[in-house]
Amino acid sequence: MSAYDIRPLVDEQQMEALLPHMTRAFGKAPYDPHTLLREGYGAVATRGAEVVGGGFAISFDQYFGGRPVPSGGTAWLTVVPWARGGRLGRRIMQDKLAWLERERGAAIACMWSPATGMYRNWGWEVGAIGSSFSLRPTDAPAGDRSYEAFLPEREECNVLQRKLAQRWDGPLLRPAWWDAWKQQCTPALHHLGVRRDGELVGYASFVEEPVAPWGFRVVVHDFWTSRADAFPAVLDMLTTRSLQAREILFKRSVLPRAHYALWELPNYVMTEQGWYPWMVKLIDVKRAMEARGWSSAVEASVCVEVKFADDEIASYTFVFSQGSVEIKPGGNATVWCTEGTLASWFTGALAFRRARDFGRAWGDDLDIDVLDAALAAREPWVPESY
Repeated sequence: MSAYDIRPLVDEQQMEALLPHMTRAFGKAPYDPHTLLREGYGAVATRGAEVVGGGFAISFDQYFGGRPVPSGGTAWLTVVPWARGGRLGRRIMQDKLAWLERERGAAIACMWSPATGMYRNWGWEVGAIGSSFSLRPTDAPAGDRSYEAFLPEREECNVLQRKLAQRWDGPLLRPAWWDAWKQQCTPALHHLGVRRDGELVGYASFVEEPVAPWGFRVVVHDFWTSRADAFPAVLDMLTTRSLQAREILFKRSVLPRAHYALWELPNYVMTEQGWYPWMVKLIDVKRAMEARGWSSAVEASVCVEVKFADDEIASYTFVFSQGSVEIKPGGNATVWCTEGTLASWFTGALAFRRARDFGRAWGDDLDIDVLDAALAAREPWVPESY
């Protein structure tokens, strides 16, 4: 019997004992942990009266194929150094995933982590890479003066964000408490928008940070534009063409890897700083696949055999029709992969043909092509951090 117990985090004394462990493990404190606990779930691991680990989970939907998929985020998984080596971290993760599935109906889970090897052994796989980008304002193109800067209402920004998020694979359908939580985490955060003909076409949430020896850096936390030529207009708005603005910094994954600057900058002089990946796990293969959007051009069926991290093997027959899929258990497999490969393919990050090329999938060429065509992958991108 394990000497460690894992239970829901409900005791304030246990919270106060856990937070210093998380801060040491990550080099920073969790973002407003009491909101994470109130809106989501906390797990705590103890040995007797001693707190030795824990973590948080929150629920939300994510857009895949233009449709919201029930999901959840896990974060701040912590085990103190003297309690490691006994699979305690995996047990804490399993507890959080069980809560997401049982209490919130999540079909998938996601997180940001550099520990790709460890989580891959647990059935997770890479879905996207987040990068930060920086740009000197003097290198930005002049904005179109037909755009007007203004102070938008938060709900106006949210409507635009939800509309644009559906064009990618991975953005959150942000829960109702999200904006207030972000503002609580960054009290100086403020928002500006640009409009044309009375319509909001772009906005940014940002703070200014002083830099030595003088001036400030604009740090962007959220950035959305509905068209490429609005990109320079929002940059103009951020700096007001002030000589005091020395740099524009887009935080981790605020911009997708293939962002509008590629087409709008006269010279590509942005600096990219790579971050660690966003990872995904399929909690329920059938529900995840059936919730996702698919290409309406594919009418076919393919059977895929999946090997899971616990060595369980299961077959699923994908029946594609009219932009949806029905998952039937069993069948005669013509494509084989691991659960991690299936998860990465689900996000649009890894086509089956590419996975086969480096030994992570096997199967019939035509059926692999059908699966990739049905996915109709948008670019994977998760602009949210938690």
